[in-house]
Amino acid sequence: MEPRRVRPAPAVQRRDRLAGALFERLPSVGPRLSALEDAAIGTAPVPAVHQPELYVCGVARCGSTALLQALAGLPGATAHRYADFAGLWAPYWWNWWRARTRLGQAVAVERAHGDGIRVTDESPEALEEVLWMHFHPWLHRGLRSEALEPADLAPGFTDLLRRHVAKLLWVRGATRYVCKANYHLVRLRAVRAVFPAARFVVPIRAPSAHVASLLRQDARFRAFAAADPRIVAHLRRVGHYEFGPHKRAVHLGDPRAFAEVESAFAGGDAARGYALSWAQQHAWLCDALDADPALRECVLLVRHEDLRADPRPALRRIAGHAALAPDAADAWIARVAPGLASSAPPEDDRAPADDGRVDAITADTLARLSRHIEPSGSGARV
Repeated sequence: MEPRRVRPAPAVQRRDRLAGALFERLPSVGPRLSALEDAAIGTAPVPAVHQPELYVCGVARCGSTALLQALAGLPGATAHRYADFAGLWAPYWWNWWRARTRLGQAVAVERAHGDGIRVTDESPEALEEVLWMHFHPWLHRGLRSEALEPADLAPGFTDLLRRHVAKLLWVRGATRYVCKANYHLVRLRAVRAVFPAARFVVPIRAPSAHVASLLRQDARFRAFAAADPRIVAHLRRVGHYEFGPHKRAVHLGDPRAFAEVESAFAGGDAARGYALSWAQQHAWLCDALDADPALRECVLLVRHEDLRADPRPALRRIAGHAALAPDAADAWIARVAPGLASSAPPEDDRAPADDGRVDAITADTLARLSRHIEPSGSGARV
């Protein structure tokens, strides 16, 4: 058996630390670099066969990374990769250069979360949030609602993101953009304003196990940050505020609800804070789906537990949602199902040893969510 390699959390690559510091201290450099690239290469051609953008969204620790890795294996698909952070603002030049230098980490190691997911520089990663934060600087600061609507999109952002994705597809010869963006769970309408044909897959995890996983990651990243504060700087730059000493509630437009989560975090009751946040974000999703039939058509909810226990039925629904041809769907499911079934160690689903507060806080929202999830055939339930 291949020896287990574990990536230490403080090992943010020097390339990414330097690029992150540059774009943080000189925020105008990124958009200028993007505009310079546009001027140099011209308009990226539209692929002869263009497939709708596919987003994975959900509360962190819902299984979105394992699902992203599976979706990145769809025919013609590409996604941002770990190596892309340093060159995010100039995806054509960066990918052209990397394809010719072949620099980077080639050996797969377990990522810092310790959840069994192994990655290299070429593994898909969530990076689109960097662009959203640049154009919407109030995000993750608790200043106003982060549930963005189309009218909230900053001038120039829609055009830049569309060009960015077009260049990424062009340089990689791809026809479909796949993206993990957990915070987009409460921005679905805004994303559709940028990409009207986009489809969304939302993994839903049982609240008790979900909160347990968040608590373990919170403790883990607090320890990492104590050993090397640079890890927090990098997490902020890539837009990860879900756990660790810098964690923040998601502001959904209700200052009192936001303050309740923040108060729980500050008071050391992270279990309550995470349970409240789980309920608030998923309640927002239910409200959006209940109010908008068109949105319901492009959003597919899948149970995390189904993807772990018996992924094939859920993957079949995802393949249909992504409009895969039957033969292509069969091949894709056969290839990725075994990896999803073993994508995390069994102990990751242990329920927290609390007094039932998580279930009490989340029960009403869970009942609403269940009405939006079609039976998968596996027998598993949230």
